Amino acid sequence: MKILVIGGNGFLGYHLVKKLYLKDYTITVLDKSLDNLKEFKKIKKIKSNFLNDNNLRRAIKDQDCVFHLAGISDLETAMSNPLNVIKYNIEGTAKIIDLCENFGVKRFVYASSIYAISEEGSFYRFSKRAAEDFIIEYSKHHNIKYTILRYGSLYGPKSPKSNGVRQIVEKAIKKKKIYYYGSKKNKRRYIYIDDATECSLLILKNKFKNMIINLTGPKKISVSKVLKITADKLQINSQVKYLNKKIFGHYVSEPKKIKILKGKNIFKKNPTDLNHGLRKTINYYKQHQ
Repeated sequence: MKILVIGGNGFLGYHLVKKLYLKDYTITVLDKSLDNLKEFKKIKKIKSNFLNDNNLRRAIKDQDCVFHLAGISDLETAMSNPLNVIKYNIEGTAKIIDLCENFGVKRFVYASSIYAISEEGSFYRFSKRAAEDFIIEYSKHHNIKYTILRYGSLYGPKSPKSNGVRQIVEKAIKKKKIYYYGSKKNKRRYIYIDDATECSLLILKNKFKNMIINLTGPKKISVSKVLKITADKLQINSQVKYLNKKIFGHYVSEPKKIKILKGKNIFKKNPTDLNHGLRKTINYYKQHQ
């Protein structure tokens, strides 16, 4: 099977490419940076922004499956650049699935997030939900199969600087103290990157076509437990310091399920009669033909 990984140089992408590589798939990676992939000699690498039409077409052509992992994933970046979020996360996704359909790709796999169904996440959440909705609707009208993967709290080697677990670990190593920006109440469904990528490959089976899959840890784990284990592993005896900062866009224990706002109905008193309204409309267009 020939597989394209768009965004294959990133945290999730690198570990997914590694799994694919070990299973002898024919792999192509398209990413604006390829620095993490030097160890993989037998894969095709295209260094490019995924919005570049020519390079994107070249990458997608003749592929059996496309994993789309690229885009703006950091919440703070998304909140400060809402127009770029639309450009990359929504318009970019729409362009990719359209090319996949044009080139006869058998499966389109989209990396979404649990934020897609929550009230938190600001513009990042909006973009993921909009992209999901577009993919589902596009599939109804075109002959392409998809799988949407809603990832939870990923952690592990090569994670980005914005990753919560990485921030905890790096601060602990550097300062020999344990700091946490939030409170003791914070919990996450942590999932180790190898587990997430292993599950990401399982969904290539036919039974996962046209499905949304949540990829999270099986249970909620308190951040306090993460901090304690980190302190023990690094032999740090000082007390954990909680900064209790409330950061907009992040959830505390569990993402609040999004609520659809119901509009309020307002009707004009003594509305225009339909016969009268249509007569005026018809007369207008008769006069302006």
